[in-house]
Amino acid sequence: MPKILSNTPSWQASAAMAKSLSKHNVTAPWSLSKLKGLDYEFGDEEINPHMKKYNVTESDEDLLALSVAWHRIRKTPFDPNRASPKITSLTDASLFNFVTDEDRTRAADIRDYYSKKIVVWTLKEIRLSSYRTDLNKFIHSNGKIFTDEMLPLVYRLPEFYEYDLAFADMMRDLPRHSNESIRNSITEKHTLRPLRNFDVKNKHGYRHEYWFKDENDYPVLILLEHINSCKSMFEREFRKESTDMTLTGYLAPLDDYTYFKVTSWKVE
Repeated sequence: MPKILSNTPSWQASAAMAKSLSKHNVTAPWSLSKLKGLDYEFGDEEINPHMKKYNVTESDEDLLALSVAWHRIRKTPFDPNRASPKITSLTDASLFNFVTDEDRTRAADIRDYYSKKIVVWTLKEIRLSSYRTDLNKFIHSNGKIFTDEMLPLVYRLPEFYEYDLAFADMMRDLPRHSNESIRNSITEKHTLRPLRNFDVKNKHGYRHEYWFKDENDYPVLILLEHINSCKSMFEREFRKESTDMTLTGYLAPLDDYTYFKVTSWKVE
């Protein structure tokens, strides 16, 4: 059965510990350092302030394939006649039993998708955020040697991939506008037609994105927090073929697109 090989010990592990680990097919960090061309000597981190130590995990399954499998399991409708897998983390041993070839193919598709996007961003000289820098590092690895710091990113990646595909599909038929943002606040009345809504989870909880297009096919975004007294009323407006609103907001860039980000609104 595939399993996580090890959370590597501190780089201050003794030679005796290294010998013990080798009996259990565990990769110690000093052998991993060879992958990066490092010649590591025990104790160097105590006297060298320019060195950092990392806890590295090596797995016999791609971490992204594990994430895809867990994402699929979480989306599976609850069946009272079937026991639900009790998975608590991407490194949970029981998760390995649920990875399928379809999950591995999906993981490869995700890698290919973001690899191409990063190439485009680089060619367009779009500065990579810290998140995208970490994403770039991960997708160009085999996903089998990683640090704990990479787990939150990989956990969310299948979800982000689904969002990005749906967003691109929504924007495909809309005209491209200048990608220069105008931060000055604008108040205008518009007739809006609904495009799509997304439920997005962030570090503060859930929020709801409602995307419209105006009479000039310009994309418009209205955000509502998960707990909002206006949500039910807004849902009714969103289901209409069109609705007139007075909007206050500003133009904002999003990669290849520019959209109107609403800060306040009023239904006419």
